[in-house]
Formats: sequence, structure tokens, C-alpha cells
Amino acid sequence: MAAAISIPFFACFRAVGPWYYYGFPPDAEQERTMKVLFDLQASGWYVFDSATAGLIALPSFHTVLAVLTGVALWAVPYVRWFGAALAALIVISTVTTGWHYVSDVLAGLALTLVAVAAARAYTQLEARITTPAAG
Repeated sequence: MAAAISIPFFACFRAVGPWYYYGFPPDAEQERTMKVLFDLQASGWYVFDSATAGLIALPSFHTVLAVLTGVALWAVPYVRWFGAALAALIVISTVTTGWHYVSDVLAGLALTLVAVAAARAYTQLEARITTPAAG
């Protein structure tokens, strides 16, 4: 679902990455990602191979997956704070390593809030359907 929501954003708001915008030299993985993105924007055919790096930056799936993991671990008391701290560090590192803009992270947080709200609404609906009526 998150990928389906993200594809239109990627199609309309293409961005290479903060390292390119701010003029920092890219590492090998960033260089490969940048080459794929520029090849996709060029005219002609492009064939994806299995080694192609992920290209969707908005929203940040690093943020989505880290926060969803933190939310899931919150129910386990002895790993609750460790999971939350690790999720926060991952979210921060997506910006500090140059892979995502702050807007990518904020969009990832918004998508996560939508996903958590949808899951909770579904769980409540399912509970109402499966619980027999008192009477």
C-alpha cells in the first residue's frame, strides 16, 4: 500500500538526493542510484535488473519501516524504549547520511500515521464484527 501511494509522488517529484543538491560527493551506492534515476529520465528504453537500488525517496520507507517497527515493539514492555530509540536513530540517520531530505522523512511519518490509524480502525471493525451481540 505504501509503495502504491508513493509511485505518483515519485513520478511527480523526482529528486536525486541531498548529496547531489548540496554538492557532496556520493558514495558508491548513491552513485549507482543516481545513475539509474538519470537513465530513467533519459529518452529511450531502460531495463531494470535485480541489482537496481531503490529509487523512491518520498516518502522515506526507512522512516515508515522504522516507526512501524517501533510501534509494533511498543507492546513488549522490556524492549519498548529500545525499539523507540532505535527507530528514532534510524529516522535521524536517513537525513544525516544524505539519503533523504527532511520532507521525505515527514512524508514517511505521515504515511506511518495513516497506516497505523487504518490498522487500528480495521482491528476495531473486525472486533465488532466477530464479537457476538449481548442480548
